[in-house]
Amino acid sequence: MEVINDLLDNHDQKCQLLLQQWERGGDIIARQHAQTNQQLERIRRAITPETIIRAGPSFQQLVHVLRASPDTAAQDLQWILQEGISLPARGQTQANFFMETEQFHAWLASAEPCCLFAQADTADDGLISALSLVSDLVSQTMQSHSAVLSLHYACGLHTDRYRDAYPDATGMLQYLIVQLLSAPQYRMFSLEFVDEAMFEGLRNADMDALCAVFEDLLYQLPQRAIAVLVVDGVSFYETEDKVKGMCDAMSMLIHLVGETNCLVKLLFTNSGMSNYVRKGFHEEEVVWIADA
Repeated sequence: MEVINDLLDNHDQKCQLLLQQWERGGDIIARQHAQTNQQLERIRRAITPETIIRAGPSFQQLVHVLRASPDTAAQDLQWILQEGISLPARGQTQANFFMETEQFHAWLASAEPCCLFAQADTADDGLISALSLVSDLVSQTMQSHSAVLSLHYACGLHTDRYRDAYPDATGMLQYLIVQLLSAPQYRMFSLEFVDEAMFEGLRNADMDALCAVFEDLLYQLPQRAIAVLVVDGVSFYETEDKVKGMCDAMSMLIHLVGETNCLVKLLFTNSGMSNYVRKGFHEEEVVWIADA
C-alpha cells in the first residue's frame, strides 16, 4: 500500500511540474505573440505607397494591355497553309528553289546565331506569297521540337485596322511578345522589370517599351533554348507611315541575334522588293529568288 501511495505522490508531483511548465510555455508563447503583433504594427505604419515594391503585372494583365491574342499566330499559320496549297505553279517553283538554296540550308543547320532575308521577284500583290508558305512550314516544323521556341508573324495578314488596333510594327511586337509569354516550354518569365512607366508605355503601344519588354524576355531564356523568329511580308510595313517603326523593330531583332544567352535564328521573307528592311542585313544574308 505504501508503494502505491508513493507512486501516486510521484505522479501528482510530475503532473504539477508539467502544469507549471505548460503555464510558463504559454506565457512565453503569449509574449512572443505580443512581440510579433508589435513588429507587424510597426511595419504597417512604415509602409507607404512609395515604399511598396511592385512584383510586376501578371501574365493576364500583360496580354490584356498588349491587345494580342495568343491564338492568332496559330490561326495565321493554318490560314497560310490552306491558301498556300492553291498557289500557282510559278509560286511553287519559287518556294522549292528557295528551300534548295545553300543559304537556306546553312541557316537551318547552323548551330550559331544567324540571320537570313529572302525576297522573291514577283508581280503578285496578294496577302501571302510562295515565301509565306515557306515561312509557315519553317515555323510549324520548328514548333514540333520541344527545345525550339518558334515565333511567327505575317505582316500581310495584319494590315487592316478593323482587325488589329495596330497593323504595323508595334502590333508585330505585341504579337511576338504574347507568343513568347505563351510558349508552353518556357513558362518561367519574371515580369518584375515591368514598372508602372513601362506598363503605361505598353498600354500606349510605345515602340521603346515594346522593344524593351521583348529584349528582356528573350534575355531570360536559358542557354539551351533555341528561338526561331520568322517574319513574312515585310514590305507591307514599308509604307511612309509604317516604315520607321518597322526599321526600328527590325534593328532591335537583328541586334538580339548573337547577344542573348540562347541561340537566336532570324528569318525575314518578302514577296517583291524590300527597299528598307533588306538594307539592315549583310549582303551574304540576302537571297534573291528570280521569277520562275
